[in-house]
Amino acid sequence: MWLVGILPDSIFYIMFFLGLVGIIASIFLRNVPVINKYHNPIFLLGLLLAIVGIWYAGGVSKDREYREAISELEVKIAQAEKRAAEASAKVEYVYRDRVEVVEKIRYEVVGSIREYSGELDANCQISPKAIEILNKSASAVSDEDTK
Repeated sequence: MWLVGILPDSIFYIMFFLGLVGIIASIFLRNVPVINKYHNPIFLLGLLLAIVGIWYAGGVSKDREYREAISELEVKIAQAEKRAAEASAKVEYVYRDRVEVVEKIRYEVVGSIREYSGELDANCQISPKAIEILNKSASAVSDEDTK
């Protein structure tokens, strides 16, 4: 199919047309006594030209379809890349907000732990207030906090 890229498309349609003309001419000229002996070569050459012409014309047509499909897919890829960039920016914004919320809650929990750190006794008993602070830190980040 490398020939399709080198030659212009019209060459293959001309080959097909000349092949048909050769086939038709050999049929009509079969009864002419002088040209009668050239009937078979003209017919075979016409048949060969018609087959090769139609074969490459189909290749040209398919090549054109592939190029159109490739250009459509390139447009779709460009649009998808644009949407992906927009979605990535949106995700980054949401992620940044979530990090800020988590940092704020961490700061509050660390401050609370420092405030109530003196409530540990000699038996290593933890006060209910410390347990409440730790539970709050574990469940503090919810969907409502990140919105």
